[in-house]
Amino acid sequence: NASWAQIRVPSAAGPFDIGFNRTASDFAATIAPPANTVGRACLPRLGLGSDSVRVDGVSVPGTRERDYVCVDGLIPKPGRRQLVLLHQ
Repeated sequence: NASWAQIRVPSAAGPFDIGFNRTASDFAATIAPPANTVGRACLPRLGLGSDSVRVDGVSVPGTRERDYVCVDGLIPKPGRRQLVLLHQ
């Protein structure tokens, strides 16, 4: 039951940095994917009642897949992207 973690994962396109922080009210992930990639991120629901994800502060609809909420079409930008699944 980790409340936070960070990792750098090597890939053919370059390193991929991922981190998360879990609180009682949300699950937040930060990602820094390699340049020139388009990705999909899936956040664990962990009993949180929402399927809405905030990407860099903007609410976007997520797709529920079993115990996860997924967001497609994530494009890298300078710095890190923040994804938050809020408890509702």
